[in-house]
Order: sequence, then structure tokens, then C-alpha cells
Amino acid sequence: GSVNDVLCQYIATASQTEVTAGPIFASAAGNVIIQAMMAGEVRDIDDVRIRQSKDPNLRTFVPDVHI
Repeated sequence: GSVNDVLCQYIATASQTEVTAGPIFASAAGNVIIQAMMAGEVRDIDDVRIRQSKDPNLRTFVPDVHI
């Protein structure tokens, strides 16, 4: 669903919550992240979130207040 902009916008508006979508290959990315954590390359989940937030492929959808 993260590649479906209409769905992401609908969810943001229906929930009145900002939605961040991406990456497309989240399962593979999650696997790599867990391996990096186990190898000591990443400190903790907060470190992962900071690194992931810098991904240029993330898209943010804000609630539409006009609906």
C-alpha cells in the first residue's frame, strides 16, 4: 500500500494523522536493520528511525481538512 498515493492520502485524512509512506521493500529493509543492530552497526531502534527518516524516497501525507 505504500506506493498507492490515493490510499495513503485517504488513510491520513480518515485518521486525521500524518502518514509517512515507504520504503517499498520494507521487509528486506527490516531484515538488514536487524542484522545491522546485531552486528553493532546501529545502536538501537531510535538510531534506526533517525537514519530511516533521512531516506529521500519517503513521502508524507497530511490530512485534508477540507473534507
